Amino acid sequence: MGISGFLLNFVLPQVVAITIIVIVLKKILDRNLINLAIEQLEAGRLNPTEAQIKNLGAAKFPFIVTTHKKIKDIDRERILKAITKNISGGVTPDFQIDNKIRGGMIIKAGENISDCSLSDRLRRAV
Repeated sequence: MGISGFLLNFVLPQVVAITIIVIVLKKILDRNLINLAIEQLEAGRLNPTEAQIKNLGAAKFPFIVTTHKKIKDIDRERILKAITKNISGGVTPDFQIDNKIRGGMIIKAGENISDCSLSDRLRRAV
């Protein structure tokens, strides 16, 4: 077996396997980071004070949910339910897409921020 046989029979399958593993791990990490951000919202860790909402008015209160791709309907429903349960004043979230975060989710409720993005986790790791 020459070098080309070695590359074809050993290296190429290894590269394919590693690529599949990385893709699967990224999807799992993305799902876990999104769940973490929503769980923080559901637990009330991002609740603004009533004064913060009154100062701006519910219509102008900045409540921004950022993901790297279109948010799943089930996640949107969980977010809306958590807002209704935990935040008074009829605050409406603004759902945004930003490819720079690479995965996960960032929730900004007024001055309170939950950054569960993949880019933030990578930045912390370095």
